[in-house]
Amino acid sequence: MTAMIVGLLLCLALSVAVMSLVAIPARREGREILTARGERVVVKVREGADGAASRTSDLISSATSKRSGSDKAATLAKGAATDKPVTPTKRQAS
Repeated sequence: MTAMIVGLLLCLALSVAVMSLVAIPARREGREILTARGERVVVKVREGADGAASRTSDLISSATSKRSGSDKAATLAKGAATDKPVTPTKRQAS
């Protein structure tokens, strides 16, 4: 297991060295690192990631609001069934 971790770290160090030898001087000379096609791919990936993040955020917020609404409805239903006032628990209060 240790040999695998050392090997992975060695590969990582080698890849960083190659990138620094190739990409940094090219960037300093003003050359672009990615081709035009590569830039388009990066733009598509960023747009997809942003869209997925916003959809996930919307789903989480709607699920949270539905859940809090059902907890309140359950509390009201308990009170109506027993004709006694029901005090919300810590979980229901939030």
